[in-house]
Amino acid sequence: MNKQKRYAILLVFPAVLGLSGLIFYLYITKLFISNFETRGKADIRQIGILLDEGHESLQRIVLRQATLLVADIIIIDGDSNLLADSRKGVSELKGQYIDADVSEAKKIGHTLSLRRDHRATGFLITVAERVTLSEGDMVISVIYECREIGLLFRALLLFLLTLGIIMLVLIFAYGRISVLRYRDPLKEFLRLTETNRGGAGRITPSSDNPEFLALAEQFNNLVDRYNQLILSDNKKYSRINTLLAHLKTGMLMVDRNNTIVMVNDAAEKMLNINKVRLFKIRERDRYSNEILDQILEKCMTVNESLESTVFSVVTPDKMLLELNIDAVFSKYGRNEHSGALVILQDVTEMRRLEGLKDDFVANVSHELKTPLTIINGFVETLKSWDNLEEEDRDTALNIIDIETQRLKKLINELLQLSKINGAMGELRRKKIDPAAVLRDVIVSLDKQSREKSIRTEWRTDKKLKEFYTVSGWFRQIIVNLYDNALKYSSQGGEVFISLSDEQNESGGHELVLKVRDKGMGISSGDLDRVFERFYRGEKRKNRNISGSGLGLTIARHMVEELDGSITVESKKGEGSCFTVRLPDIRENL
Repeated sequence: MNKQKRYAILLVFPAVLGLSGLIFYLYITKLFISNFETRGKADIRQIGILLDEGHESLQRIVLRQATLLVADIIIIDGDSNLLADSRKGVSELKGQYIDADVSEAKKIGHTLSLRRDHRATGFLITVAERVTLSEGDMVISVIYECREIGLLFRALLLFLLTLGIIMLVLIFAYGRISVLRYRDPLKEFLRLTETNRGGAGRITPSSDNPEFLALAEQFNNLVDRYNQLILSDNKKYSRINTLLAHLKTGMLMVDRNNTIVMVNDAAEKMLNINKVRLFKIRERDRYSNEILDQILEKCMTVNESLESTVFSVVTPDKMLLELNIDAVFSKYGRNEHSGALVILQDVTEMRRLEGLKDDFVANVSHELKTPLTIINGFVETLKSWDNLEEEDRDTALNIIDIETQRLKKLINELLQLSKINGAMGELRRKKIDPAAVLRDVIVSLDKQSREKSIRTEWRTDKKLKEFYTVSGWFRQIIVNLYDNALKYSSQGGEVFISLSDEQNESGGHELVLKVRDKGMGISSGDLDRVFERFYRGEKRKNRNISGSGLGLTIARHMVEELDGSITVESKKGEGSCFTVRLPDIRENL
């Protein structure tokens, strides 16, 4: 038999004893009442006989019989008038007698009741019957005092009180034993969980208590599930944070109270804010940001109207930001508004590129329109072929040929420029002789040089080695720089070109090309823009100099695709010097 059953028996046994005592008390009480009922009926018949004889008054008969029977006797007539009462004198026998037992006996003929005697320590048993005598119907009530039932009742109370005390003692003992049994294991459990900082780790109990071991096992199972949930949530949060941190688009979220709850790294940089200060309560009131205040004002409007809004702001750093603010709703609460989401995009470069695109289209249109207008004009002239002199015909045809070649060159340069960006992945570098390429370029442009009587001086480094590069691009870079130097050199000027092998800062070798002229030079205001598409400095003075404004742009893009750099140094009226540096990157052939 296990301990639980023994404890149950110990608790149930007093309850059974108490119930048995109560049943015994009720049984004995019933026997007493039955005996008094039988006795009462006999005494009432005897009193009735005496009353019927009529030798004495009713009150005297009642007083004598009350003494003999050791009981109280009450007699009333059919109208409930008191005829005799052993507890009163003759002068007190007036009026009606109202009593529940007597009234009940008058109505149904017989009654029996038991009630506690408040004047004594026992109980009163009342037997009342309706009898028919020569004087008419009467109700005779006999009241007996039964001290035995009172004693028995006190004994029952004492018995139940004793059992109650015994049960309380047993319950206390059982509780004490249980506390002593589980106190030490619980202390160990608390110690282990406190060691694990709130129960975040598994515990290994030393107790052999089976209930405690089962509890520890369940606890460890909960810890495992909890850790798995935490790990899963951490992975989710890590992925979300990584995504937000690497987004180039800025994101900022506010709640329904217009309090900022999330800012990603991109938004922090765009708005030039400090998240630590922004979310630090003590410094929040002192933290001020004009752009951020403007955004929060727009967010408040969106939170109230639940309608999206788009607007642009310019930061103190001249950054153009386009902001889109939308009301957001909870994923788990149906139509539950949770705040506003701000998407920030830096459109500075986009707007700049759009401007460049517009300028490019305008420049291309202009560059194409000028020769086409000239060609169209001379075509109209040639329509009067028979009326033109031979010299005028030749002049018109020569101009048409020149402008056609100019259009052809412009289109070729545009196509070449469109193919440069990102083309290195499709081109293979080859081993070339840089000096030989330079020599071929100088020979090919000899005609232009002689037309302006320009003396070209060039030299190459004696230690110059073969070089790995894109041959066509390298030749085009030299052509564009040399052609540019010839165009902007004055009549009878000089151009100097050099190729050398130099060591860079990282210890590697690089090929250095320098093209210097003594022409008109470049003003300081134009120096930063000479590599832009279609840009030609001091256009009014350069109207007589042919060119599309794409040569230096093409050279720059080719140099950058070859991982090199191109720079220019110039002074107004003293000429210009373009320097190209190309790293010596050898392919694994």
